Amino acid sequence: MLNDTVWHPQSPIQFDSSLSPSSISAGHRNFVIVLPVDGPSHDLCKVISSIVALGYPAPVIVNWKKDFHTDEEGIGPSQLGKITGTLNYLEWATSSDAPDEDKLGDDDLVLMLDAHDIWMQLPPSVLLHRYFSSNQRANNRLAEEYGFEEGLMEQTIVISAQKGCIAPRDKISNLYCHDVPESTLPPDVFGFLTYYHIDRPKLMVPKSDNTAIFLVSAAATPPYLNCVTDRHV
Repeated sequence: MLNDTVWHPQSPIQFDSSLSPSSISAGHRNFVIVLPVDGPSHDLCKVISSIVALGYPAPVIVNWKKDFHTDEEGIGPSQLGKITGTLNYLEWATSSDAPDEDKLGDDDLVLMLDAHDIWMQLPPSVLLHRYFSSNQRANNRLAEEYGFEEGLMEQTIVISAQKGCIAPRDKISNLYCHDVPESTLPPDVFGFLTYYHIDRPKLMVPKSDNTAIFLVSAAATPPYLNCVTDRHV
């Protein structure tokens, strides 16, 4: 089981009671937070402070003091560096070279956070419960939609979403904005004007990938990150 000795909120945070224990593999799991960042900042101090205050494990920092060779306009491969830095760490942590206290197994969980834009507000118990609940709902939906037995195709990756499909300034990425699948949120999640006012972002449904956050099992992380780097390197 996941070690979680932090405060468990009762209200107003609601837990989804439909989460089935069978959807979570038994046994001990480690939980690691990865922060890709190349230097100190007030924002980095804030995210680390919120992590510690809420009882999360101490984060692992990657890319420290790494020069991404940004140009005078601030354009450079730092966004992709978040992916490659995390991938390099996980390749080491899952290898035989990693000491036992740092080694990650297939079922261990990895949370990558943007070190400049994220503050933690909810404790690990809420985050992990919502991760497993989200995966369970997605797996049930996949089985119903495609008619195969449960377990043949599974979701194990949860990433953050944003409302706009915005191409990065590095000029190396094709985001295929027109091919992004529709959100599974209700079509009227923001009221009857949802989707109808492009000039009012608050009424748009988030469905585009954002690299600020992803939570995934250690086994699924390298294939996912390798797929990203193969498209852009």
